[in-house]
Amino acid sequence: MANDIEVKELPSEALTTGEVLQVKHESLQDTLWLADNIEKLVDANKKIFTYILKSTHPGDFVAFGKGANEKIEIIGAGCERIGRDVGVSFANWTEKMETFQDDIGPGYRYIYEADAIFRSRIIRVMSLASSRTKFFGKDSGEYKDLSEVSREDVQIAAKRGIFKEGVKVLLGLRHLSRSELEKYGVKVSVSGGYNFQSKEEKSADITTVTDEIVDAKLSKETKDWTLFKIKTKSGLEVGTFSKTDYQTACDAWDKKLQATISYKVTPKGNKEITAISLTDKAVA
Repeated sequence: MANDIEVKELPSEALTTGEVLQVKHESLQDTLWLADNIEKLVDANKKIFTYILKSTHPGDFVAFGKGANEKIEIIGAGCERIGRDVGVSFANWTEKMETFQDDIGPGYRYIYEADAIFRSRIIRVMSLASSRTKFFGKDSGEYKDLSEVSREDVQIAAKRGIFKEGVKVLLGLRHLSRSELEKYGVKVSVSGGYNFQSKEEKSADITTVTDEIVDAKLSKETKDWTLFKIKTKSGLEVGTFSKTDYQTACDAWDKKLQATISYKVTPKGNKEITAISLTDKAVA
């Protein structure tokens, strides 16, 4: 991280968001070229979009709200992986920190801006994270004292938000529909880490936790099945026969992101994963 961050005093409420600041307009020559090649370009973009959806991991897409109000978004880790695979790059970074005072007390926010680049298209995106962000600034529904908030975590989250916003806008991954995603076999998680479950899973006693993965390994293998064991920082040990769930746990471990795990206790007393997904929350 750069050490020469601009510091400003602002008497305003902190936000946590990302947005597009600017799209650089192309020249007349580029516009005429687009008019002649629009059909080929649309077909190419469809192929890219199809590849992206088919290459995503379980937990990459999360649903917020229900029914007509449902919005489905891709999480930051998924955006970083997709951006790497298709060649999205970022340049001309700026960063600053703003301080503020509100009814809760003093606070701060980190703001990053950068040019997100894919092929000949360039957009300017912005990302913010603050000491009021629930992942960092709250505990059991209550705001923490400012001294208890990790400044480094807030700064890292703000910077990572640039990758998320740039990839989502450049590759058309904003506000996707469930039907479109499921057409490509994409599994959508529900906000908070819960996944859509079968009737059998819904009738079981499901427990959900969000924690750091500290170990993920193959426990036992036969010609018919493979059992994986996953352990969290709090000491929870859960098993799964799903290679996809095991890979998600490994991704969380490798990327130093917390994972949300839903599990049930089997009649034999074993804890078995029913759903697992990555979060945007970095491990402590």
